[in-house]
Parts: sequence; structure tokens; C-alpha cells
Amino acid sequence: MKISVSIISWCEEDTIPLALRSIKGFADEVIVLDNGSFDDTVRAARETMDELNLSGEVKVKSGLLMYESRYQAIQMCTGDWVMMQDANLVMRNKGPHGTEALKRLAETNRERKIIFRAGDINLYGDYLHVFRRRPVNVPHKLFFHNVGEILEAKPPTRDRPSFPALKKVTLKGVWGANLSTVRPAWRVWYRMRQSDWIIDGRYGSIPEYVEHEMGKTLSDVKRLSPAWYLNACRNQCVKVVDHFDEGLDILPETLREELNDPRFRIIYRDGEIVGRLPDVPPGEMA
Repeated sequence: MKISVSIISWCEEDTIPLALRSIKGFADEVIVLDNGSFDDTVRAARETMDELNLSGEVKVKSGLLMYESRYQAIQMCTGDWVMMQDANLVMRNKGPHGTEALKRLAETNRERKIIFRAGDINLYGDYLHVFRRRPVNVPHKLFFHNVGEILEAKPPTRDRPSFPALKKVTLKGVWGANLSTVRPAWRVWYRMRQSDWIIDGRYGSIPEYVEHEMGKTLSDVKRLSPAWYLNACRNQCVKVVDHFDEGLDILPETLREELNDPRFRIIYRDGEIVGRLPDVPPGEMA
């Protein structure tokens, strides 16, 4: 039995190494399809795959909408089972809600046409926070029997593929951590415009859509987004240790090893959130 993992990416240099490390020992093949990142995402993906000796390939194909990237990445997979993992999704490895358990599910359902959907934690700001105002567990990832056929997305606003004759099973528990907002503020700001960009459908990238439709260049977004992000942090963050009975044990093992990394650290002063790295210059943190 062969397991493939499909990953689509766009400006994910901070998170894709963590996503890849979390599937070491689970994936027999990894397909990364990048949508024209202008940071070091592609290099980071290739170097991490080489470091971990992960089989597969990293390809770049610009100008695709998100659902188109998902479809093409999945179609490149050759495994009997495929997991759809975003470049910001870090999986748990051990225990009843980890990749080891997913592999056992595949092994015991080799001939069943089935798709497993599982929940994850939406982290915010750094690894110690979660969304306060959004659902904690959402069906973000899909793990499915590769039947070799994908249905066309209708309408094209959908970003998840559909499959014929696959029984859907929702798995309970926290299976991973979504780091979609654990990135520089400008990248998070662009992601919040993702749905409008997909619906519009006329532009090859989110920055292109934003510049033409909203009049904001990348320089504008980088200048304005830290204040926007700080306000979001103040209004939506709550510490994981205060939110889950398991405390930090709820986090994937790969993330627990990175808790002291300052890249995504939220900065407090007198108990109040005043900023976060890397958006706050070092001289302003004291």
C-alpha cells in the first residue's frame, strides 16, 4: 500500500518545512505544487524533502486558482491513498489522532472506497494561541482512497475536490494544527482576500487581484498589515493552555519542538498584546 501526500503552496517558506517534517514516516510520496511563490517556499520545500529523504517532487505552476492547484497536485499522485495537506498544516504523529492512526485506517480499509475527514486546531500568531471566534475543529484535511477520478468543481469557488462513490467518514479529535495565520502579517492579509480572488477569477494571483481591484501594492500591504494583524491578535487570541485540557500536548509533536522559535512570537507588555515577530522591530519590543 502506497500513501501519497499532495501539497499546494504560495509564499509558505515559514510553514512548509514544518508541514513536511510532520509527515516523515507516513508519506511514501510527496507532491508539492507551488503557485508562483516569490519568497523561498520552493527552495525550502526541496531542501526539507532532501533532508528528510522524502520521495516525490516539487513543481511550480503559476496562475492557477486554488481549486485548480489542488486538482492538479492530486492528479500527480500515484499512491493507493492520498492525503490533501496544505503547506501550513502540521500533522500529529503519535496516538489515536495522528498519522500512525491514519495509516492503520488505510491498511484496514484497503478495498473500501472511503474518504476520511478530520479536524485541526486553527492557531493564531504563534504556537500558543488559537482562534477565539472561529470553530476550533474544522474538516480541513482529507485522506482518501485514490479512485483515479475527480469531479469538476461547481461552482469554481470550491477549493476541495469531490470524488464519485466515496463514502465520507468524519474523524473525531484534533489531528493537526493549521498555521494559515502563523505567518508574516502581509501574507495573512492576502489570505483573507483569497475567497474574493477565487470568485473574481480574472487574476493569476492574490497580489495581482488586490492591486487591480483594491489599489494596494505589495509595499502598501506590508506597510499596513502589521497594525491590522495586531488588532486581530488582540481580539481573537486565547492561549492553548487555557483552552484545552491537554494543554500544549494537544499540539503536533513537530510544533512542540519549535515552541521557542521567535519567528512567530507574540509580544506582551504588562499582560497586553503589543505586537509580534517578525512585524515588530527588535528595538520596539522592550
